[in-house]
Amino acid sequence: MKNQQQIQWTKLRYDYYISGRRLFFDGLFTSGILLLSYAIEVGFKALITEYIKSNEEQKAYKTCKNSHDLLKLKMFMNSLGIGENITVSDDFLKYITLNFNRYPKHIADSQSKWSSEIGSMTIGINYLVYFDNLIIQINEEIIRKTNNIDCDIISKALIGIENIESRIFFHQNIHAKKYIDLSLKEMAVQKKSIARISKILSEEDIMFYKEFEVYLPLGLQNENLILDQSNAKNFKLPNKEDNTWIN
Repeated sequence: MKNQQQIQWTKLRYDYYISGRRLFFDGLFTSGILLLSYAIEVGFKALITEYIKSNEEQKAYKTCKNSHDLLKLKMFMNSLGIGENITVSDDFLKYITLNFNRYPKHIADSQSKWSSEIGSMTIGINYLVYFDNLIIQINEEIIRKTNNIDCDIISKALIGIENIESRIFFHQNIHAKKYIDLSLKEMAVQKKSIARISKILSEEDIMFYKEFEVYLPLGLQNENLILDQSNAKNFKLPNKEDNTWIN
């Protein structure tokens, strides 16, 4: 896949992601999860199109190319060894897909499925950390495959660090914070100016955007512990018997 096409995928991934984060922090979870799910879908499909080469693989991809079923897409990726470094539980992809609704009938069907298999439908701000983790994992895999800093959504956010979109991107985004230094280093290697960005980072705590009154329940734990706990591979669907979340 040509780099220009991958850059277009990156713009979509970035725009969907920051829009979904904004809606989550505004308490609009139903709309927010839709956009965050699109960001993950775009990431998966961008990776797939980087890898598939043969006519057989192209033909196999057609069976799920237009699908919004993220578990099905990930299973297809697994079958071809695509994104093998991405760790995410089947439960989380099922959770996303069941909330990935665009029309009233989809919503009704999902609610019925949840009711029969799991229990009441739950969604809230505390689930954003799992989306953050998975999207950053996808980003890391795309960079590894393309070796193109222009496909890095963290660098994209850093370049626009003075804008509201970047502040939304980084607000309590502990998974993105982990990669800031790596992105800056790669930008410098590719002779992109980072002086202005470094100055802002030295003067401000970009992890806390003052316009948001809602904060993630990260607590005061060790950052490495938070990173591990909020890995999408650890997400478990609720237990229907007592309808509690198991994380």
